[in-house]
Amino acid sequence: MAVAAVLGAEQMAQLPVGNRVNFQLFREAKVGTSLRIGGRFASTGLLTATDGGAVSVLPGEGLDVSTDALATSAAFIEVVGVKEADGVIRAAGVVPLPAGDVDTELWDEAVKLLHLPQLRHMFAPATDVEVAMM
Repeated sequence: MAVAAVLGAEQMAQLPVGNRVNFQLFREAKVGTSLRIGGRFASTGLLTATDGGAVSVLPGEGLDVSTDALATSAAFIEVVGVKEADGVIRAAGVVPLPAGDVDTELWDEAVKLLHLPQLRHMFAPATDVEVAMM
């Protein structure tokens, strides 16, 4: 099974760990927040999220998704970046999933579960204090 290369790995490493979101949760996030949103490029620079919303993807420094096969394929990807404005994410990187069908409904439901107050602590990044106590 061929997997396309991750774009922007170095840039993504510079960001804090971002929450996974769908379009609805993206809209609720504050500008400047590090996020990860899954979906497919509908056209160059326009990501259709798992819940059907569209997010404009602006490439970050050194990242060019417009000429890459990801921008024109139907591959499922996760864009990692920072919310720049309503409906706009500045991409630090793009992570393609292996070729094949992705159950977008299941992905979307999993993302929603990550944000439930009862489960959030299980998925939130560990703080430095928590890591030191382990």
